[in-house]
Amino acid sequence: MDIYTPAELLELIDSSYQPTTFLTNTFFPEIQTFETPAISFDRLSGARRLAPFVSPCVEGRPMRRRGFSTESFSPAYIKPKMALTPGSAMTRRPGERLGGSLSPAQRRDLQLATDLKDQVDAIDNRLEWMAAQALVYGYVDVAGDDYPLVRVDFQRDPSHQLVLAAPNLWSAPTGKPVSNLDAWSTTLASNQGGTVSDVILGANTWAPLSTNPEFRDLYKNFQPVGGQLPGLLPSVQDNDQKVYRGMFGQFRLWSYNATYTDEKGVSQFYIPPDEVVLVAKQTLRGVQAFGAIQDHDSLAAVKYFPKMWKQDDPSVIYSMTQSAPLLVPRTVNSTFRVKVL
Repeated sequence: MDIYTPAELLELIDSSYQPTTFLTNTFFPEIQTFETPAISFDRLSGARRLAPFVSPCVEGRPMRRRGFSTESFSPAYIKPKMALTPGSAMTRRPGERLGGSLSPAQRRDLQLATDLKDQVDAIDNRLEWMAAQALVYGYVDVAGDDYPLVRVDFQRDPSHQLVLAAPNLWSAPTGKPVSNLDAWSTTLASNQGGTVSDVILGANTWAPLSTNPEFRDLYKNFQPVGGQLPGLLPSVQDNDQKVYRGMFGQFRLWSYNATYTDEKGVSQFYIPPDEVVLVAKQTLRGVQAFGAIQDHDSLAAVKYFPKMWKQDDPSVIYSMTQSAPLLVPRTVNSTFRVKVL
């Protein structure tokens, strides 16, 4: 059989898989690639300075330019690999009629397409996990086999992480979610985080929020006249497992219930189910950054680098997709995390 080139495999990936990861695509839409293994990002000084008063008859006062620091990180590799054996071409595929309707070569190519889709799917799930880490915690912990734990800390202001006391929980009769959202967005703005545009609601938070009397009354008033009715009832979710709840003042409200399976086989939420995350999307300016692929067939900066090779004894064809990612919030104080339940 022919061994497909990386370019042919990449075309196969592009035609067979469309990313559906909500956090990555919504809050980290920009892609940057680096020709070096290390990813570098600059951090500007964010202090707000006032111009000094002087007499019109004296010289102007010298003003220092804002400083910045450059941070670098060599990301861990993501390189899922799968083996395609001759037996895969001899076995009836799911959906194929009993007795078989495909040739062994057709089954082999279909299995290769499935394997590549699964590899890209796993990489995109990891990107979504990185996006969630950066939004929720303000850092990304990178660890794996033969890769000791490294925390990429974006240095978010410590005040941007809160745990509500019992009387203030959104599930309590005395909870004040409307006042909370206003206060938290004010804190975020005062720390040069920008204007909050989106509120991401963990899986358990919409029910108590939607039944809060103060919120319900204001929520109805914020719906446009003649427009869609308030989304207080369950909505149909798409593949992202998100529900757009509508506008509440300046905020776009999202319920995000997506899960992933961790290394121990346990299902975990990307966004902690009892928490909410406020995001100033325009100020955040999130980036998907990718280091160069250290492979003699690539040596270039790409998001995915697929390849395949043949082993003769025993007869196996291996396929592998490589990536070296880090998701970076340019303005880390543009996020605010609170445990509300």
